[in-house]
Amino acid sequence: MLSSSADFPALPERIAGIAQGWWECLCGNEPHMYGFTPSDADGRPVEPTSHGWDGQTNVCTSCGRIFSQDTGFVIGRRHTPFSDDER
Repeated sequence: MLSSSADFPALPERIAGIAQGWWECLCGNEPHMYGFTPSDADGRPVEPTSHGWDGQTNVCTSCGRIFSQDTGFVIGRRHTPFSDDER
């Protein structure tokens, strides 16, 4: 008897870390495409030198996945599209 996928917890999403500072998002985005930007926990872009950045959290500017740059684990998703000024 086969089990449905509802019987098992979902595995956490993870951004692929190809090399230090170079990621590939699950949506296919890479730094030379739409890129990534430092963000707060809600996916709002912040300056990497500001007190608003924890030094770890980044957001994919293509799909809005928010992730930890050290582990690559997705910790959330931004629900509003990026404006041209935010990219």
